[in-house]
Order: sequence, then structure tokens, then C-alpha cells
Amino acid sequence: MLPVDSNLHSVHIQRELRGFAVVVTVFGEVDLASGPALNTEIATASALATPPAPVVLDLTRVDYFSSDGLTLLAHHHEVCAHQRTPLRVVATTAPVLRPISLTDLDRTIDVFDSVTEALSLPPTPRDGSRR
Repeated sequence: MLPVDSNLHSVHIQRELRGFAVVVTVFGEVDLASGPALNTEIATASALATPPAPVVLDLTRVDYFSSDGLTLLAHHHEVCAHQRTPLRVVATTAPVLRPISLTDLDRTIDVFDSVTEALSLPPTPRDGSRR
């Protein structure tokens, strides 16, 4: 687990290889203070994953998700699609689902209810893996 702490915010990020896929689990808050660490971790995960296996970003334990998090999702969706390693988001709570929905990011990025579901589905056109 990679802890990242600031005076006001705290986030913990854990990376796990699952076959050819990589699961990144985030605990705490995703905001301006934690964004750089999460950015680095997603970039590392996308480098480790073997196409077409996904990078799964598990946000089920996130209790605050700012616009910085939305920017990271949009950016890494494009980067991962270019690498043919889809980014899949797992989210089940309002603090994460609401901003994703309000910004229509859920029309671009597939959002799943569980890591198991995100890992079990084959690549989709929205993953960018069938261009």
C-alpha cells in the first residue's frame, strides 16, 4: 500500500496484479493533494498491464472525489485506450458516481459495480481497444 498524506487530506493507494490485468484500489479522498500520487499509480498500472487486459480503478472506498479525479479519469481513459489497455472504473457510492454522472463521463468510461465484473468482461468499443 502506498500512503499519501497531506495536512488536510489522506489517500491510500494499493496496486495488485491479477493475471495480465492490474487493479488499483483507492482509499480516502481524491483531490488536488492526492491527484499526483494517483496519477503516477495509474500510469504505472497501465505500463504493467498486458493488452488487452484492463487497468481496473477501484473507487468503492473513496469518500470524496473532486474535479481533479474526473480529469485523471478522462486523461487515463485516453492513454489506456491508446495503449489498448482499457481503463475500467469500479464505483458504487454517491461521492464518486454523482460527479461522474453529472459530467457525463459515464458515457465515455465504463463504470462497474465490482472488480470481479470489471475483470470478467471482454474489451468493449468504449474501452478503446477495438479501434
